[in-house]
Amino acid sequence: MTGITIREPEMNDAKLLLEYFNELMEERTYLVYDRKMTLREERKWLKEQLEKMKKGKLVFVVAEADGRIVGTARIERKNGRESHLAEFGIAVSKDYRSKGIGKMLWNAGYERAKKLWGGKVRYLILYVFENNDIAQNFYRKLGFKEVARVPNAIRWNDGSLIDDIVMMREF
Repeated sequence: MTGITIREPEMNDAKLLLEYFNELMEERTYLVYDRKMTLREERKWLKEQLEKMKKGKLVFVVAEADGRIVGTARIERKNGRESHLAEFGIAVSKDYRSKGIGKMLWNAGYERAKKLWGGKVRYLILYVFENNDIAQNFYRKLGFKEVARVPNAIRWNDGSLIDDIVMMREF
């Protein structure tokens, strides 16, 4: 897709990231969060993410199009006895899905993570709602496999409880 820029976020992206995040909240999409954020909360969160990036604990990339943030991907290295693991998360705005942006975000984030952590990280892990078939298929294409389920871990929009699926792949 043309017109998409994949880059690392900056502190002055707080407002754009807030608009992106709150749009996902309005959609009531497949995220653990259940409410919109304020600009103050978003700035605080972004500052924390940028600090983790500086310390080499986090890879974070955004997709920008039409002056908006339309997707994000994060790979965060775990600590201590889990330091051989890194957790992957990704989301793309509704109007920009199925256009290759997720793959672009994955490629950029994974490439950065490989350079940063090399042989130190052995596995990538992620969590996906059981009713998010599109994401599960995308993750399988990236080489992730289901390794566990956490029953009734997520309260869905209608109040029902659904499983959280754990997927992993080699780094």
